Amino acid sequence: MSVTQNLTLWLCFEMKPKSFKFPVQYKQTPPDVDALAAILSERGRFKTLNLDALDIEFFHDDNHSESLPGGILVTDLTTTDISPLFLRYPFSGDRG
Repeated sequence: MSVTQNLTLWLCFEMKPKSFKFPVQYKQTPPDVDALAAILSERGRFKTLNLDALDIEFFHDDNHSESLPGGILVTDLTTTDISPLFLRYPFSGDRG
């Protein structure tokens, strides 16, 4: 019998002032950043925008200059309300 694991990430849409909690559940292997993008693309705001998971980028640095590689496990990320995982999608800021 698999036990469901729970994890809460702090996320923030790029160019928005406030971060928010995002619960993640998994059975055996925690999702990586690419899988998190797929989860997000099926929920809430992203679903209404009809975005593909490949359109979502994640950043964990202050200047948002280098997106995180897709294979990083979410359990390897440390996020807080002050230091969230930033999300960029085609409508959230400058891409050039």
